[in-house]
Amino acid sequence: MGDGAVVLLARSGQLYTCNGTTEAFLDKVDGARNLDQIVDLLCEEFEVDKGTLDQDMAALATDLISEGILAAPGA
Repeated sequence: MGDGAVVLLARSGQLYTCNGTTEAFLDKVDGARNLDQIVDLLCEEFEVDKGTLDQDMAALATDLISEGILAAPGA
């Protein structure tokens, strides 16, 4: 990862570009942390209201799941 990160879905060949927020989020997704833990880490990294970040990251996670980039918890 780094400046200009992309995600390639090998099975479909789809290529997604990542903005800085998405890149920071995906960098913290490790299969062990839950969304709340990831938001806490992002709050330490960025100066942003936790409530706003909670909403934004929940929406981002939903989008990434719908695109097949992330798997839904328990899937």
